[in-house]
This record gives sequence, structure tokens and C-alpha cells, in this order.
Amino acid sequence: MRLSLYFFILLFFVGASFSEEVFADEVSWFEVKEDKGIVTPKDSLTIFYGRTTWNNLSDIIVGDIDLTGYEMMSFTYSERYADLERFFYIWEDVVLEWEFGISPHFGNQEFWEFHIANNVRWYNFSWDDSVRTTFEFGIGWSQASEVPEVETERVDNYTEKGLIFLSFEVTFADPNWEHTEIVLRNHHRSGAWGTIGNIDGGITGGSDSLLIGLRHNF
Repeated sequence: MRLSLYFFILLFFVGASFSEEVFADEVSWFEVKEDKGIVTPKDSLTIFYGRTTWNNLSDIIVGDIDLTGYEMMSFTYSERYADLERFFYIWEDVVLEWEFGISPHFGNQEFWEFHIANNVRWYNFSWDDSVRTTFEFGIGWSQASEVPEVETERVDNYTEKGLIFLSFEVTFADPNWEHTEIVLRNHHRSGAWGTIGNIDGGITGGSDSLLIGLRHNF
């Protein structure tokens, strides 16, 4: 548990150090890179629906998907706080975001989940004139109000309410949709290969939920 506390503190100070410099410039809600004509949203609200799978992340990557009866919705707010081009000039089309999410779970079990994360988002692809696309990876902390039964069934009958949170996301939008995107996300909870957990060897599993959502940028 001590390691998870250090992890949270690190995320907080990294985000604060970036946001202090960026927000001092009073960036508008859509920032335009004039040399490229790129527009990136500053704030976003997203609503998701999905189901937890019986599969590991490696199975999902190769298309091996077996859905459970555990369902969820997720409501997230995210805010861009840094453009990496301002700090690392080799990463021109990457932004950093922080995200907070509330997720009611239902179906085979009812409980609440809360997560906070730092996200890295890639944008500006060659096909954006046809389909505007972004890719995102997020890492943070997930806290459930109850021990998720689906995880105990998958992880040798042991898991914990608090686990590492990961997200893998792709968004799609018509170029004319200035404020709206369709979102596909993998919502992942795990012990990060045994990094955390109050048992010998830590928690080596978790859960993966496949979500589809609608995002409003403002």
C-alpha cells in the first residue's frame, strides 16, 4: 500500500509542475497551432457503456474476447494540461491530460468505481481529412467500493479494491464534428505484475472491460 501512495504523489506533482506553466498562458478552450492548423480540445466529458471480459489484455489485443455478465457505465472528465512540444521538441503531436472518472457497475454485481489518471494522447494523422483520429494511453489509480467479484473469479480468488488503472483508447470523428467524438476504450485494472497487493508476490491479475462512448469537447 505504501508503494501505491508514492505512485499517487508522483502523479500529482508531475501534473502540477506541467499545469503551473501551461495555465499561466491562459490558453483558450481550443488551442490552435497556427503553423499546422491543428485544433486540440482542452476539456472533455465522456459517457461510456461496456462489459468486463474474462480475458487478459494480451488476449484482447489478438481479438480473443469473451464477455461476462458484469456491466458498467463510466462518466469521465478530462483536461489537457500540457503540450509536449513545449517541453520535448521531438514530440510535436502529443498532449498530456488528467482524467477523473466515476463508474457504476451493475449486472452480476453492483458497486462503484472511481479512477484518476494521467493520459498521453497522440493526434494529427495523415487520414484526419477523412476520419479525425486520436490515440490515448492513460495510467493512474482505480478504487472500487467493493471487491469486484469478476476479479476474484479470474485471479485465484484474490484481488483488492484499489488497483493500478490503465486505459487504451482510440477516438473517431467526422472532420466536421468540432465537438463530438466516438470513443473505444479498454478499461484495465491490475496489480501491475505483482507490484501491489497484500499477499506474497502481489496481485498478478485484474480485469479488462471493453467500452464504447461518446465524448463532448468544450
